[in-house]
Amino acid sequence: MNADTLAKAKEHVLYELAAFVGALRLRDNPPTVQEAKNFVIECVALHARNLIGFLSPRSPQPDDLLATHYVVGFAPNATEQAAFSQIWRRANKEIAHLTTERVTDAEHASGTVSKAWPLKDLVPVIECSRRFAEQMLASAHITTASERANWEAVRDALDRIAAPSNTQPAPVPTGLAPALAETSPTTKSKF
Repeated sequence: MNADTLAKAKEHVLYELAAFVGALRLRDNPPTVQEAKNFVIECVALHARNLIGFLSPRSPQPDDLLATHYVVGFAPNATEQAAFSQIWRRANKEIAHLTTERVTDAEHASGTVSKAWPLKDLVPVIECSRRFAEQMLASAHITTASERANWEAVRDALDRIAAPSNTQPAPVPTGLAPALAETSPTTKSKF
């Protein structure tokens, strides 16, 4: 690898180290506003990547969980599949791996390339995930009232996120991840 490439990429190595330190620090202290924004974006991108691997596996391993294990024949539509490829690559290159293809602060500041992860870019993952949740609710895999309530809460949260004009929050069952209850326009605007 040439010296220019290494010089450009070192900002990403530093960021990974700083993010790791910041994450460790969160155990005892609240994050700075910028750390919190970065962590939220990275968390969303990594979970979107995980869901893409579940909903539309590329090279599944024998121990991987797949949507088709629960809903026979489940598959994203062609539009979702095309978007999944872009989201997967971007999450890999910008968040999941240290690569020379990450967007630098200088590139972002110049407007050449954006570091933003707009919600509209994630809509295909949201819609496919919602469709999967709906099909799970219709399946024999949901066996208790508590499970049904949790799956319904996930589906309803995905609806609220995909349609920000829908401001009527669905009740969130006790024990469900608090993030599902906290889907508001202010939360979404960070993307």
